[in-house]
Amino acid sequence: MSDPKPRCIDHLWATTQYGSGGRTIGTTSRTTDGIVAEVSLGLLKRHEDPFVVLVINGDLEMSSTPSFRQAIIETLADGDRHIIIDFGGTDFIDSTGLGGLIGALKRVRSLEGTLQIVCPQPRLQELFKLTDLHKVFALHESVDVIVERGLPLSQGGESTS
Repeated sequence: MSDPKPRCIDHLWATTQYGSGGRTIGTTSRTTDGIVAEVSLGLLKRHEDPFVVLVINGDLEMSSTPSFRQAIIETLADGDRHIIIDFGGTDFIDSTGLGGLIGALKRVRSLEGTLQIVCPQPRLQELFKLTDLHKVFALHESVDVIVERGLPLSQGGESTS
């Protein structure tokens, strides 16, 4: 595969590198002082019928949310409608990341799909509770719990944790 070409996302330059079963998105952002910051968001995509699982490794924040949004768009374009987002490898989500999650939910619902969240870390569970998003997203301890249950009858804030 040839070297990935950089593309401009707002004020960011992102390069996509494809690996085994997933991709890592490296983002470089230049500040007004000329400081270069490297951000990496690992996105692994796998299928657990009838779901597609997006495993997020890294923080979901201002510089990585556009890459997350693009991954959701591509997943839906591939015909997948039932998405599990696994935040097992995530330590931090800022307001932009939460906004990206809400946008993802709107996109998925508009296609009559489902979006479920795996959030095993108490710190992130507390974030969802403080923002009342635990009422919007069902938070689960593991992907296995969701897969065992199968497709939900409705989307909502029921939790299996």
